[in-house]
Amino acid sequence: LIILLGAGFYSGLQASAPSMRLTGDDWFERTRLADFRILSTYGFTASDVEAIRNVPGVEHVMAGYTADVTLITAGDVNHSTGIHSLPADLSEENPGYLSRPVLTEGRMPENENECLADDQEGAIRLGDRVRIAENTEKEKIELFKNKEFIVVGKCVSPTYITFQRGSTTIGNGRLNCFLYLPEKAFDSEIYTQISLQISGSDQNSSFSKIREGLIKKAESKLEAFGAARAEIRYETLRQEGADAIAEAEQTYWKAKAEADEKLGDALKALNKAEKDYSDGEAAFIKAEKKLEEAADQIVASEKKLREGARIIRANAAKLKDARAAYNRNAARLKKERKPYDDGMTALKKAESVWLRGVASLRSAQREADRKRAEYEQIREMLPPEARAAAEAELAAADRSLQAGGVALKNAKRELDGSRARLKRVARQVAAGERALAKAEQEIRTGEKQLVEAQKELNQGSAKGNQARSRWAAGRRTLDRNRKKLDEAALLLKDGRLKYEENKEKADRELADARVEMEDAKKQLASLKRPEWILMSREDNPGYQELGDAASRLESLAQIIPTFLFIVAALVCLTTMTRMVEEQRLQMGTLKALGYGRSGILSKYMFYAIFTSLLGGGAGIYLGVNIFPRVIWKAYSNMFSFHDFHLSGDPGPGIIALLLGLAATVVATAGACLSALKTPPAALMRPRAPKAGRRVFLEHITFLWKRI
Repeated sequence: LIILLGAGFYSGLQASAPSMRLTGDDWFERTRLADFRILSTYGFTASDVEAIRNVPGVEHVMAGYTADVTLITAGDVNHSTGIHSLPADLSEENPGYLSRPVLTEGRMPENENECLADDQEGAIRLGDRVRIAENTEKEKIELFKNKEFIVVGKCVSPTYITFQRGSTTIGNGRLNCFLYLPEKAFDSEIYTQISLQISGSDQNSSFSKIREGLIKKAESKLEAFGAARAEIRYETLRQEGADAIAEAEQTYWKAKAEADEKLGDALKALNKAEKDYSDGEAAFIKAEKKLEEAADQIVASEKKLREGARIIRANAAKLKDARAAYNRNAARLKKERKPYDDGMTALKKAESVWLRGVASLRSAQREADRKRAEYEQIREMLPPEARAAAEAELAAADRSLQAGGVALKNAKRELDGSRARLKRVARQVAAGERALAKAEQEIRTGEKQLVEAQKELNQGSAKGNQARSRWAAGRRTLDRNRKKLDEAALLLKDGRLKYEENKEKADRELADARVEMEDAKKQLASLKRPEWILMSREDNPGYQELGDAASRLESLAQIIPTFLFIVAALVCLTTMTRMVEEQRLQMGTLKALGYGRSGILSKYMFYAIFTSLLGGGAGIYLGVNIFPRVIWKAYSNMFSFHDFHLSGDPGPGIIALLLGLAATVVATAGACLSALKTPPAALMRPRAPKAGRRVFLEHITFLWKRI
């Protein structure tokens, strides 16, 4: 069992380091991890890349970009991120595709806004959008065409072998994750890193001395080459800087002349605009004064029109009252005239009756005169009775005529009285009619005048409305002019401000340009020579950690199994010594019977060898198959690759088996030979017990007495 443990520990530990290196070699070969990664303080040009391709011993070169930035992921979480570029050709057949990331999920990025994310960063998921923080350094932001990317895949990278992503100059000094972008996502002709592979390095183990020699030899060449290229780059930068400064100075003076000319023209235009504005303001004030005067005239005219309207209304009221009085007087006159007309009608009728009475009286007088004449002619001839009757009749006729005359005279007097009264009434009626006619004339005249006045008022109102319309139009025109003047004033103010801003901006830009030129001159004067930073795989913390872990396992494999084999040898010695002591009688008997030492020894040696081979073989099988896997299982949590490859080197097993055999054989031989030196008679007797001795504590009296 102890041989099994010793052989198992030795072979298992001895196989662990080669297995770990073999696992690493397989990962590095699959991902074509670059032998060197070169950085430069001023980047690399296309000519630098081409020159490196021609360096003897350099087999493959991949130029690309890298930058450490602050990346904002979902939930606005900041991550210090190392961003790397992918070449245009991602095919397996491309030998220049070095340090290849291995896709674990999704797909490789195809567009310039797509990216490949760190598989170990759980905060970034497929389909997430990530963006570069705004506070990232300007030259780093300018390195990218886009500031936001879509995660289309996740991967592990040979550049980051362990889960520690390395240190950085941003954030808290530690990188949280990495990101891969297509080369077309970068907007720069200057590469920031070059990865290369040395001829023959892929044909040797990553941790072998042969490869180490190749790397050191290539490193010396590259350092010398880098120094030469850095000097070339330095001179190129100096010349480019001098040319740029000369061009900048020429551009500065040209821009200054153009700025002075433009500012001069702008100032002239501004002064002219200010004069035009002043003239316009004066014209506006004059027009506004005229408009105010016109407004005063309109107000006065409107006042007169209102007064005229008031007078017209008053005259209209008076005419209305006069017309009403006329109508009343006409009605009254008509009422008063009716009796006159009736009286005249009655008078005319009475006169007609009187005239007929006069005519009848005259006719009766003529008849009486005729009869009297006829009587006088015949009176003498008539008898007294007839004469008396005739005279009585004539007297009666005379009396009737006299009465009729009196009646006619009375009627005449009444007619004359009526005529006189009617004449007086007629005079009154005529006076009333004349008054009415006069009033009618006055009313008509007043109405005509009122119509004329209303017409004049309407004409004045129309003229006033026209004047008001002209004034309103003038006011609108004036308001438009005022608005234009105000707009012109604003434009003028804006123009003045813009002129001042442009002048200040031009002065500032020219001053900044002058400062930049002076700074550029100082920078050119203090320009340091470019420095090429050559980093081999050994400068990769993960690669170094893998190698150190394997070395520690090798050291451990030298120490622990040694102790185990020493213990195994002691245990075997103790076991075989006890077995030999127990079989002293058999050994003595065999020796007494004539068996030689070798014959007796072979029996025990066969037992020791058989048990050693059995335990050693089982230990080797178990150790080689268990220890490397268990150890890698423990270490794999530190690394980004997990596929384990067991080393097939039989050397550790053979050594473990030989060491086990040596431990048991030597212990067995020592115990047996020591016993076989004793005579057979002594061997056949039990060994006398050893004499007792005082123990150490007995010498410490004060302590021994208290035990």
